[in-house]
Amino acid sequence: MVKSTIYVNPVTGKDSDTGDSVPFKTLTKALSIATAGTTIHLAAGTYNAARV
Repeated sequence: MVKSTIYVNPVTGKDSDTGDSVPFKTLTKALSIATAGTTIHLAAGTYNAARV
């Protein structure tokens, strides 16, 4: 799925959602589906380091 804009909110987001109506919770999830030219909007909040 190609998205031109992805929203991330560490408080209200859900990584299990498709990202259409609810923002993702983690930047890691957003980055995993982002492609060249995708804009990622980060809501204010505290973002923790990814655990791989």
